[in-house]
Amino acid sequence: MSHYYDADQDNVKSAPRRISFELEGQHYTLMTDHGVFSHGHVDEATRLLIETVRLDAGQKALDLGCGYGVIGIVLAKRDQAQVTLTDVNTRALMLADENAKANHVSVHCIASDGFTEIDNQFDAIITNPPIRIGKTEL
Repeated sequence: MSHYYDADQDNVKSAPRRISFELEGQHYTLMTDHGVFSHGHVDEATRLLIETVRLDAGQKALDLGCGYGVIGIVLAKRDQAQVTLTDVNTRALMLADENAKANHVSVHCIASDGFTEIDNQFDAIITNPPIRIGKTEL
């Protein structure tokens, strides 16, 4: 059985779906798919996190476990932050890259299992962690 926090989603049938949401008067359009966290809608915890976190323009931020990129895209667009998006899930990371382009933001996407491929320093690390992975792994 595959989970959204697994790297390979090849065994999960792809069915891309476009969603939209508004936050603080700004409209966002995102592609989601099976095999990624919260496909089909923006998760309430993610929305709360986005509404709570504020960055200064130019700050460097890491969206750890970015999924299809909701958090990082909002921070790049709304706060003008320099955002790196990372996820172990290659399907999610591909969607995040496409979603950043569709929402006219520049981000850096890196495939990484946690911090394994991350060697930069950041002003902020933001994550909505995959709690279903279990306490030991989390």
